Amino acid sequence: MIEEIRKIFLTEISGQLELIEAISNGKEYLGQETETELIHRIMHTMKGSAPMFGYQHVADLATAVEHTYKQFLACETEDVPESVMNHLPKVTTVMRQCLSTLDVPDEEILQQKNELIEYFNQLQ
Repeated sequence: MIEEIRKIFLTEISGQLELIEAISNGKEYLGQETETELIHRIMHTMKGSAPMFGYQHVADLATAVEHTYKQFLACETEDVPESVMNHLPKVTTVMRQCLSTLDVPDEEILQQKNELIEYFNQLQ
């Protein structure tokens, strides 16, 4: 049963990561919420749901990104610097790698995850 639920989770998260990748590649998002709100919401969801399925590394990275985007939402302009947007493809790549196995990701992926967490934490 848990494996079936995990598969649903992975499918849903994959779709969310694809949406973030499209936005970071300049594709216009036409939803009701802003891109900043969307990314914040996705990261908030991942922060809470990933650990339930054994993906703590994904939750750790999602937490750092979520907190940064929460600050952007608090600003009146909600403008996200291009340098931050340029890090989103790295975030999704690392998350995909972490989601590919329930085992501990290899050292290179963990290093990249930690560097991204440090980058986003410095923005807070």
